[in-house]
Amino acid sequence: MGLDAIDIQTLIIADILGSITPEEKIQLNKLKEESEEVRIQYEYIQKELASEGTQVAGESYATADQLIAIAGKRRRNKIITQVFAAASSILILGGGLLYFTNLSIKSDSPAFVSDNMIRLTVGDKKINLESDALEMNANGFLLHSKNKTLTYTGASDTYNRSILTVPPGKDYKVILSDGSTVILNATSTLEFPMQFQGNTREIRITGEAFFKVAKNTHPFIVHTSNSDVQVLGTEFNVNTYNSATVKVALVEGSVKMNAGGRSVLLEPGKVATFAGKDITVDSFDQEEILDRQKGIFRFPDGVTIDEIAEAIPRYSGIKLIVDQSAAGKKFLGITYNRNKPIEYFMEQLNATKEITSYKQGEVYHLK
Repeated sequence: MGLDAIDIQTLIIADILGSITPEEKIQLNKLKEESEEVRIQYEYIQKELASEGTQVAGESYATADQLIAIAGKRRRNKIITQVFAAASSILILGGGLLYFTNLSIKSDSPAFVSDNMIRLTVGDKKINLESDALEMNANGFLLHSKNKTLTYTGASDTYNRSILTVPPGKDYKVILSDGSTVILNATSTLEFPMQFQGNTREIRITGEAFFKVAKNTHPFIVHTSNSDVQVLGTEFNVNTYNSATVKVALVEGSVKMNAGGRSVLLEPGKVATFAGKDITVDSFDQEEILDRQKGIFRFPDGVTIDEIAEAIPRYSGIKLIVDQSAAGKKFLGITYNRNKPIEYFMEQLNATKEITSYKQGEVYHLK
């Protein structure tokens, strides 16, 4: 007969408190190997108990009275929504075990992961990076996430490749193992090794990212769907929001862009664009690139309302629909600031007298 949720949680707490039997330990390890949900639940319960001063195996164990106090506090805070007992709300088993059932995980817990959250995938483990301050172990690596920045230490021969995913309306920074910084913009992903190995440092992105590459004798290579960017130490921006077009803008240092069988060596202040045929090189406003890191996006003069409606959901997570009467309208001097409410941007569009915006449910219409 398979174990139910209560049985599994009992095994987890028995292991944390050091009262698990050898046979139960084998059973729990097998469950953790087969189920990511069990592994996440284990780490979450361990963290919750530890945060209240409960000691793990090998140290002085928490008493039954201490566990009851913890459960009562957790229940009042609605983190644990239900603690079962034979005739009341709490059950003490054997050497001081606490039954947790129907564990409700907070949205800022690393165990709570959804598509609209900044998340890191290390091997088969998915971690929510939305919390204000996170410190946890993940497959051999100690992760630190604070102020929208991920740093980490550790080593693992098995779980080296990771994926950082940033949903619409958000951004996030990661410090790689070589000291390089990657600022990932909204609706973007970064695939990277937790530890660089061999003679190159290679990562892959979709969407948009700004790089500050640490100087190193090993080349740093950014792969996109249809191009490669190679550097040794520099600052540059890569934009692949349009899957058919790649733009590489160099702020400092030098980069070489390889695409379509051609190579271009860029100088600071130049942007290379590859749209499937040739690589073109133009000048660009460096302040514009730096502003994007601050959540400020300047649309080029002549931008159409359709292009705006395509970009804003990516930057803000807010859906825009262009009504037929507004299709094709063009604008000058339009800027979106993600740090301000979307209403500020709508007022800017309305002030042009070209369109009128209105809200219907959670969707903004432009007519």
